[in-house]
Amino acid sequence: MKGKPGRAKDAAADSHIRVLKVDTCPSLSGRSTLTYHLGSTADNEIHLRIHANSGHGCFGRDWVALRTLQQALAKVSGPITSGSLNATFAGRSQNTSGFVLAALFHEGLLKPLRDTRGYQPSDGVEFMKEARRLLEKGPAPTVASIVAKKAEASTPVQKTPAKQKADAAMPAERKAKAPAKPKAKRK
Repeated sequence: MKGKPGRAKDAAADSHIRVLKVDTCPSLSGRSTLTYHLGSTADNEIHLRIHANSGHGCFGRDWVALRTLQQALAKVSGPITSGSLNATFAGRSQNTSGFVLAALFHEGLLKPLRDTRGYQPSDGVEFMKEARRLLEKGPAPTVASIVAKKAEASTPVQKTPAKQKADAAMPAERKAKAPAKPKAKRK
């Protein structure tokens, strides 16, 4: 997984968001594959973030409310391009706006224009049906619980001194009790 790692403070800020969906899509240029998350807050507000990039471009990993993205896109006069969200992601990598646009396109919230370069908003009906289904699916783990579970899994199990002694002695005992295997003859 390439791309700029997230900052430690982001994990604390993100812990209140429940991850609903993890998916991948091609970047707008088609030169890399993006992994993105859809999530929701306790009040069921949908959020999106870019999580990984198979290419070399850096990006911001912050969650952004879908409502914020839709409001920014509604202000665009003319075709929607990767630069259309630059003001929303001011102070972050310029790749972030293009990567988010690719995720919105993959989710069906944007559709390509026929005669010119760029996109236009779709009605979003299919996306909202899926979002409702994901929200009703039940409690999914939050980012904080996933991080805690990974930390738990990486903690080595402590052995008691008696167990360590028994484990150390076991290989020698097995070697002594194991019958010698006859060597196979070559033809």
